[in-house]
Amino acid sequence: MSSVRILVADDHEVFRRGLRSLLESRSDWEICGEASNGADAVDKTKELRPDVVVMDITMPRLNGLQAAHLIRTQVPGTAIIILSQYEVSLMSQSAIDAGANAYVAKNQVSRDLLSAVETVTRKPPVGAVSPIAEPAAAAPPAEFPVVRASCLIGGGEMGGLMRAKDWSRTALGDPDSWPTALRLAVRIMLGSGYPMAVAWGSRFTFLYNDAYRPILARTKHPGALGRGIPEIFPEIWDFIGPMFERVLRDNEQTTLVDQLLVLDRKGFLEECYFTFSYSPITEDDGRVGGALITVIETTERVFADRRTKTMAALGERLASANSETEICHVAAEVLGSNRDDFPFAYLYLLEGPSGKEFSRATLAASTGGAPIVGDAQDKAPWPFAAAAQTGNVTPTRASQVLPSTVRTYLG
Repeated sequence: MSSVRILVADDHEVFRRGLRSLLESRSDWEICGEASNGADAVDKTKELRPDVVVMDITMPRLNGLQAAHLIRTQVPGTAIIILSQYEVSLMSQSAIDAGANAYVAKNQVSRDLLSAVETVTRKPPVGAVSPIAEPAAAAPPAEFPVVRASCLIGGGEMGGLMRAKDWSRTALGDPDSWPTALRLAVRIMLGSGYPMAVAWGSRFTFLYNDAYRPILARTKHPGALGRGIPEIFPEIWDFIGPMFERVLRDNEQTTLVDQLLVLDRKGFLEECYFTFSYSPITEDDGRVGGALITVIETTERVFADRRTKTMAALGERLASANSETEICHVAAEVLGSNRDDFPFAYLYLLEGPSGKEFSRATLAASTGGAPIVGDAQDKAPWPFAAAAQTGNVTPTRASQVLPSTVRTYLG
């Protein structure tokens, strides 16, 4: 019996190594090549003409479904097995629609992959075999199958909103007419538990999943669905717009880590941080039709890291201070180095009898111009007496106590 030649495609070298070890346990099977991204998998399949491609669904440049479609149309004699961490019920039909012969869940690779390879090499590769351990499905036509509105199946709340939306009133038109690449990207997005979105066409028409919703918050969701990104995010379009343009024009992927974006998503501008990636979605003819957006909000972690560093520096510097005045100066200097979290700081020393009584509060140090100094009767704006009497934090309005220069800085 002639050897079965297999190409392995996965963006993680460790996983590729594990697949190679498992597949080479069969003496009559040969690993003829490896690929670390979807585009490379397509190129190597055309070059090497393997009998089987074993391919991850989540890879850079082209995902596994996009690569499977190109392989099916360009090298129809090669069988395709898609691997993924997604549940079989969510992604198996997408894999078949993309032209794959079998779908194996990654957590069942050791159990199911060898039998999947045996199955797809026993019969002509053109024609889908249902996912392993499920009944056989009818074979699709040799040409790429039409996914149609089945790309909107499932997806929780956002899937329901997408099915209910009149897409004919948007730039995308009826889902039955959507390009194959868009339908596949939408299905992957709706099946993911991570925040994902799709921006399609020159207007960057926006679709997103349930996990992405909190990023939009109340001022942008659900109105963002089906609108162009320049309309949804006008406050940051000057920054993100050129990146989207490069995706479409130059097929250029962009990734930024802990990037500051000042968003209006709750009725006011707020400081937000995100780690995100814009990846090209390639159509059948090789043109880029849109961008796949993956994002994780890191605002809370960035804030926590920044404040932890400030407090650590404060503790370190205060250890060498020898007087109350020096403590105030050191504290003001450290706090002043982090204006993002401490826009201003005024440190006063209370003069007078010990305890809760004092005659005057003297400004010892500050990070900027200071308001009027208070006295024991609180004739000035700071409520020193109340704070001294209770020993508690005593809030007051910034407009009553801060000089105009600081109020301007705070907005």
